[in-house]
Amino acid sequence: MKKTLRESDRQVTNFSPDRVDFTADRTWRSPRTGASYPVSMTLRTGALTWQLDPLMDDQELDSRESTGAVYWEGAVRVKRGPAEVGRAYLELTGYADALRTGGR
Repeated sequence: MKKTLRESDRQVTNFSPDRVDFTADRTWRSPRTGASYPVSMTLRTGALTWQLDPLMDDQELDSRESTGAVYWEGAVRVKRGPAEVGRAYLELTGYADALRTGGR
């Protein structure tokens, strides 16, 4: 998992794994696959705390018929305290069935 913060002025900060913490605040269950994803979460990076909330819950990609992958990817609002400070892209993998790599 990449742990990088890119500010609006293009300054980039990389965080070591022990300086990043995710806490799930709310989950969404897919009506198609039954997978449950932590779509809303609190993210702590060093001294900063962020709230990530999806623009919409249902952003699951179900490609079982082609690549076999099922995961959630999509746009999220980013808040620091009550203020929305930006938008981000979030990808959640490993919450659905294991990837099939062989025949059906």
